[in-house]
Amino acid sequence: MARYIGSVCRLCRRENLKLFLKGDRCYSDKCAFDRRSYPPGQHGQRRGRKNSDYAIQLREKQKVKRMYGLSEKQFRLFFKRADRQKGITGTNLLVLLERRLDNVVYRLGFVNSRTQGRQLVKHSHFLFSPPLFLTADLFGPFLVRALVLVLCPRTGSDFR
Repeated sequence: MARYIGSVCRLCRRENLKLFLKGDRCYSDKCAFDRRSYPPGQHGQRRGRKNSDYAIQLREKQKVKRMYGLSEKQFRLFFKRADRQKGITGTNLLVLLERRLDNVVYRLGFVNSRTQGRQLVKHSHFLFSPPLFLTADLFGPFLVRALVLVLCPRTGSDFR
């Protein structure tokens, strides 16, 4: 599975929004988005053109993909699953993305970023009841029910 390993601060600058991909650095004065509020690249400081409707939709899709660290194929599978459910597809998609284990760990405040949550879930730093295959994109009906999340004793109490 491929994942983006380049500069994540440039992604925030491209989306013209803080995505909080770096954790604590995004809250400090060192944040690249605060220092350079223009898009990255050779033509970033030029005045932008008016975006079409398609461009706006594409930016929103890219923003969600980058916030949750998804590839295009993963995103497409999540969208298909959300489309099959009853209700509004966009809302269903966001609900499914919020149920991912790396995001749950991030929302509970154990880690500073979703990438850090993904790594700690993958490296078995959390024990789940019932036992699961530990992949960051694991989600499902068991997360709607009571899921017990316990820090693994060998890792200590603080990751920050």
